[in-house]
Amino acid sequence: MIVYINHKDLNTSYFFDRIEDLNEEGKISPPVYRMLSWVNDHVQDFLTWLSKKLEIRFIHVSRRDLWSLDYTMSHVILASLISFKEGNTISIPFVDCEDVPEDMSYKAHNLEFHDIPNDLLEERWHYVLDQMIESFILISDDNFSNTRDGEIVDLGLRMFGKYYRNLWI
Repeated sequence: MIVYINHKDLNTSYFFDRIEDLNEEGKISPPVYRMLSWVNDHVQDFLTWLSKKLEIRFIHVSRRDLWSLDYTMSHVILASLISFKEGNTISIPFVDCEDVPEDMSYKAHNLEFHDIPNDLLEERWHYVLDQMIESFILISDDNFSNTRDGEIVDLGLRMFGKYYRNLWI
């Protein structure tokens, strides 16, 4: 897993933050900035290749990412949850009845706990995943509003915390 994080959606490596700082402070000229950026891009390509070959986790978080860590992490979590939902064909945990709408309850289907078909279990799990995904979509949106979207976000974050240990394949 390789995670590059930056608020400006630029590629990030160990060198990039310093190059950006020097450029913003006017301590390097535009040609030097372009040259260092070019070198950075190639170093990043090499590290990406190396991490795939060696299966290394290369994670660099810049200090700018810490300004709004919830926003920064929401992008990584959102992409991960979407990929997880699409790629998970194995693990379907039991979801508590209080976490799904009434029409997904066992009673609504006249079922006993031990008679629940996999389709209903999967539907309930996808509902929970959708709640999580929706909350991280809102958090990662620059127009997020606690008053307008707070209830949806709180529900999704509660589900994320409650079912976090079920996010495995």
